Amino acid sequence: MDANDCVDVIAGGGGGYGDPLERDPEAVRQDVIEGYVSLDHARSDYGVVIAPETFEIDAEATKTARRRG
Repeated sequence: MDANDCVDVIAGGGGGYGDPLERDPEAVRQDVIEGYVSLDHARSDYGVVIAPETFEIDAEATKTARRRG
């Protein structure tokens, strides 16, 4: 790089506002479908459990995951 060069970095799934465990599960599901967030990170970072075959949210498992924090 040279002096005065600019670099833009765009990354999905990072640096939101607020507690990730309070994020709308449907928004997390859409991020998984669009490839921004993996199924594993949906569960570990957002406490949202999604079936890999159907991309349906498992409401009971999500409640449990969010309680454990």
